[in-house]
Amino acid sequence: MNDTSNEASAGGKLANAQEKPGKAKKVLLTSVSSDAHTWNLVYMQLLLEQSGHEVVNLGACVPDEMIEQECLKGLTAGTDGSAPTETPYDYLIVSSVNGHGSIDGERLMKRLRSNPLLQTLPAVIGGKLTTAAGHDLAVESQKLVAAGFDAVSDDSSKCGAFSDRVKLALAGKASASFDEVLQVFQGALPAPAKSA
Repeated sequence: MNDTSNEASAGGKLANAQEKPGKAKKVLLTSVSSDAHTWNLVYMQLLLEQSGHEVVNLGACVPDEMIEQECLKGLTAGTDGSAPTETPYDYLIVSSVNGHGSIDGERLMKRLRSNPLLQTLPAVIGGKLTTAAGHDLAVESQKLVAAGFDAVSDDSSKCGAFSDRVKLALAGKASASFDEVLQVFQGALPAPAKSA
């Protein structure tokens, strides 16, 4: 965890995350159910698409069940009831601006992780996650990780840090692995060198 950005992450599910090295990633981008802001989603979509990734943007005020249904599209378990070998999305990115990301995100992720088919879908959340006065960002982040998010970036005290981290994590390389994305979220990787 980096003391200036208040990110948290969980590493346990990463070994099971589906990776497609060398290919553009397919990203499901959404907001939480109570967040009506769209500018953050449009910006994030453009940022990801300019980096070569395919984005499905569900928009604002998306009910939890709709996000779950979209995550499950085309996904079936193995004939023996085992987990699927490939998920339709490489990442789930949840963005919040209104400060309800902590409450809504925790509920959403508990729902998604309770479905055996979605337990390994790499998921990150960021933006303004709470408006509570005197809240402890580390505690809020840990609650979201405990609910099932792989990385959390709380921008309650600054604007744009979440999108900056996504941009840095995926900048110019569609082949970024989820481990690389998480390292950037955690502040462990430097910014990529600018091409001349």
